[in-house]
Amino acid sequence: MEPSQRRFYPPLMPEQWSVSEAARKACSEAGDRFLVEVLENEVIRRPRNSDAWADLGHALTRLGFHDRAYLADATVVQLIPDDPTARYNLGCTLALLGRTDEAFVLLEEALARGYDDADHMEQDEDLVGLRADPRFGGMLRRLRGDRD
Repeated sequence: MEPSQRRFYPPLMPEQWSVSEAARKACSEAGDRFLVEVLENEVIRRPRNSDAWADLGHALTRLGFHDRAYLADATVVQLIPDDPTARYNLGCTLALLGRTDEAFVLLEEALARGYDDADHMEQDEDLVGLRADPRFGGMLRRLRGDRD
């Protein structure tokens, strides 16, 4: 076939693939497992790479390895202690581990250091276990009051 006779078909976007939800989830999990391997090698080579530690914590959380994610998130807090997002992420991991009081301490520290995304905090699935606690509602009210 001559090049001028070839038809161009644009690539399908992932949402257009006729793949089951289970297959999509398996692919995502495989990608996260690969990412964890890459990031674990990176933090061994460059132990002060806070971005790699943070990404490692996120990937481990998505895979449900909350104990390992705790170690990664705690390392980020050690590396950049004044970063509000680092404290927020560690608070989320503590919430997932059922360590409620410790989670609230870290979330309060995140707010004190400037964390201000009330909408994200309210929707964050990692914090579902804290939502019934009156401290959670109080934090959201304070965040929203500070913004208005």
